[in-house]
Amino acid sequence: MSSSAANQAPPSTSRRFRLALRFSLRTFLVAVTIFCIALGWQLHRAKLQRDAVAAIRDTGGSLYYDYQRHDWQSDWDKFDATARPWEPAWLLVLVGIDFFHNVTDVSVGFRRGDQPPANIASHLAHFPRLRSLSISGLCLDDEGLRTVGRLKRLEFLFRLPGGSISDDGVANLRDMPRLKCVDFRLAELGDRSLQSFARLPNLEFLNVSGNDFTDAGLAALAGHPQLKRLHIGGAQKMSSISDAGIVHLAQSPQLEELGLALTRVTPAGLKPLQKLPNLRTLSLHGSPADDYAAVAPLFPNVGILCNTAVAPLPNLGTSAAAIGSP
Repeated sequence: MSSSAANQAPPSTSRRFRLALRFSLRTFLVAVTIFCIALGWQLHRAKLQRDAVAAIRDTGGSLYYDYQRHDWQSDWDKFDATARPWEPAWLLVLVGIDFFHNVTDVSVGFRRGDQPPANIASHLAHFPRLRSLSISGLCLDDEGLRTVGRLKRLEFLFRLPGGSISDDGVANLRDMPRLKCVDFRLAELGDRSLQSFARLPNLEFLNVSGNDFTDAGLAALAGHPQLKRLHIGGAQKMSSISDAGIVHLAQSPQLEELGLALTRVTPAGLKPLQKLPNLRTLSLHGSPADDYAAVAPLFPNVGILCNTAVAPLPNLGTSAAAIGSP
C-alpha cells in the first residue's frame, strides 16, 4: 500500500473516542459556566429583593408574594397570608423565599408623627414583577414616579393623599402597558396629567378627584377604549369642570361609572351622557346637578347619587365598591 493511501486511512477508534470526549467535556464546562452565571445572578436578585422586603417592612409597610394571591380577575385585592410555597422547608432555609418567588403587592402607609421613609422608590425598583402598589403620597415624589414607571407589570396604583407630585412626575407613567387602575386624589395635578393617563391603553379605573383640571383638559380622555370608571370632580373644594367638559366625557364608549361631585355641571349639561350605552352610576354630590328630581328622568336606568336622594345602584362588583368612591 502506498504512503498516500496510508495517510488517507480513517482515524482509529480510540482517536475518535478522544475527540468525542474532548468535545463533550468542553460542552459540559460551557454548560456549567452558564449555569453558575445564572445561579449567581438569581442569588444576587434574590438578595436585592430580600433587602428591599426588609426595608419596606421596617417602614410599617406590608408585602405579599405571588403564591399568596387569589385570582387576579375576581379578587384582585384578596390575599392568603397563611398560604405556603410549594418548595420544601429545608430548601427555603438554604436559599430563602426570595430565590423562588416574587413580590407582587406592596402597601406603604404613613402614620402621623412618623418620619417618611427615605428612598422608598429605590426599594420598589427591586420588585420587577410588582402588580399592585398602594403608597402614601408622603413616600412618593416625582423621582419615585420615575421608578414606578419602570415597573411594566404594574396593574393597580393607589397614591394616598399627601406630599407633592407634578404633571412631570405623572408623565413617567404613560408607557405602562398593563396599568388598569389609578387613584391619584388630591395630588394638585393639571391637564397634562390627563394626557399622560390617556396614553395608558388598558386603563379601566381612574380616580383623580380634587385636582386642578379644566374642561379643555378632559378632551384627552375622549374616546378612551377601556375607561369604565372615572371620578374627576372636586374633593375639598369646587372643581372648575362644567357642562363644556361633559361633551368630551360623553365620547368614552365604555364608561360605566362617572363621579362629578363638587363640579359646576348642571342637569342640562348632563344630557350628552345619555348616549353612553353602559353608564350605570352617576355621582353628583355638591354640584348644581345635585337634584334628583331633575336628573333621574334623564337617566331612568342609571343609579343617581345625590345629596337629595339616592337611586338604587346596579351591582358593579366588590372591587368597584371598594375603590369607586370619590
